[in-house]
Amino acid sequence: MNFSKLSLVVELIKQEQTGTPEELAKKIALSERMVYKYINCIKNDFKAPVIFSKKKKSYCFKEKGELNLSWVSSSKKQ
Repeated sequence: MNFSKLSLVVELIKQEQTGTPEELAKKIALSERMVYKYINCIKNDFKAPVIFSKKKKSYCFKEKGELNLSWVSSSKKQ
């Protein structure tokens, strides 16, 4: 799984700009099948409350929160 694409999917979900799975696949140059794998990873591995809104025609997060996919060092010395 490509983490830059995963980050992009998360960002598009935050913005509620994914479109349908087919549209999202085209936006990020993946197959529709891989889109479902990325969404399932976000839901299952990261435990994020992702839903597809028919009204918005986009994936979105069901509640407010933060999914951070970047490394943050906790060993910064002052």
